[in-house]
Amino acid sequence: MSLEHTLREMWSADPTLPGLLTVDRVFTGCAPPQTAAPLVVLERRAGRVIRNTSHGRVEQIELIWKIRTATYDEAASLAQALADCFDRQSFACDEGNVALLRQRDNSRTLPRPDRPQFDVTYEAMLIRSVTE
Repeated sequence: MSLEHTLREMWSADPTLPGLLTVDRVFTGCAPPQTAAPLVVLERRAGRVIRNTSHGRVEQIELIWKIRTATYDEAASLAQALADCFDRQSFACDEGNVALLRQRDNSRTLPRPDRPQFDVTYEAMLIRSVTE
């Protein structure tokens, strides 16, 4: 499973997140057009290699959870549940091993009272093994 798919599986298995927002409302890359809130979009930014060794390489990958809900309290609850589930976690996926997933930033805006926008940025340290 890709890193994003693994994160969706972790979301589904969490005791709190599915009660706040089912995983079918979590999209990777972008949400389909005309999709109404509540929803979360997981956006992966290009990673950068920070170390190469004879055993593999370490990549730093930025992941942004874009939370869109009807109320500020719903968005805040989702942001907190994200932190409880994902912050400072390590796990394996098909791309390698995530040695550390940590929250780096939490941006909250309120362009309209009925449109809170939380962008929660995480940084993943992904270790890819040399397979050849």
